[in-house]
Parts: sequence; structure tokens; C-alpha cells
Amino acid sequence: MPIAVCAAALASILADPVPASWVAAVEQVESGGRNVTGDKGAAKGVLQWHAKAWADCSRVRAAAGLPTWSYASAGDPARARAYASTWLTYLRARVSQEIGRPAMACETWLAWNLGMTGFRRYRFQAWHPDLPAARYDAAHRVQALTK
Repeated sequence: MPIAVCAAALASILADPVPASWVAAVEQVESGGRNVTGDKGAAKGVLQWHAKAWADCSRVRAAAGLPTWSYASAGDPARARAYASTWLTYLRARVSQEIGRPAMACETWLAWNLGMTGFRRYRFQAWHPDLPAARYDAAHRVQALTK
């Protein structure tokens, strides 16, 4: 299903991007800073981009007037980080709308890792009792790395 680029999320991409520390924290949790292929070949690069997420982010970047690149660029750390800044900012805005307050880095990472639909299953709660332990630990590691 195509993503809807909501006006608030689009505005935040240009006016209020996530801090660089959020991108660095996600990179550390996703790959330890290594340019690798993961998820049984489905994810690549320092930020472990999946093709569908890259395509969704490309649509958001195009709507914001930002440069876009093909999925082959997911292995380029600089381009992967630029995309991550956009996508994390977009996800932060979407999660913030859902929870009625500014989303924290750990909540934004859960939307990154699970997708919005997946995170919705946990009611957008980083402390949900049914959240798998590995995801809980990774989300809270992201939060700790942003301080």
C-alpha cells in the first residue's frame, strides 16, 4: 500500500529533522557501523535498508524536493544516512501524531524496525509487555545512544 505523505510529517523533514545522533544510534544498532547485507539478504548497508522502505522514503524525499537515489545506493553510507535522516524524521512525526506527544528515539526506531503497522500492534508503546525482548533491548539501546 502506498504511503500517504502527511503535511505535518513533510514539513518536519525540512524544518525539524531528527538529530544526527539518532541516525548514528540507529546505524550502531542496525549494523554496528558495518556496511553489510542482513535479514537473509533482504537488507543492506550500514542502516540495513529494505527495498520497500527505501522506495517509500524515496517518495517522501521527492515530495519534499530532496534528491532521490535508486536502492543500489543503500550500500553507500552517506546516501543511506541521508535517507535515514529523512525516514526517521517522517516516522517521528507519524508516531508523534499517534501518541499525542513528541516521539522518543526508541519509539521512532521501533517504527523503523517494525513499520508503522507492526508498531501499532504494540499500541506505539516502547514498553509494551508483548514487545519481543530483542526489540525492546535494541529500542532502548537506541535511546541510550542518543544521549
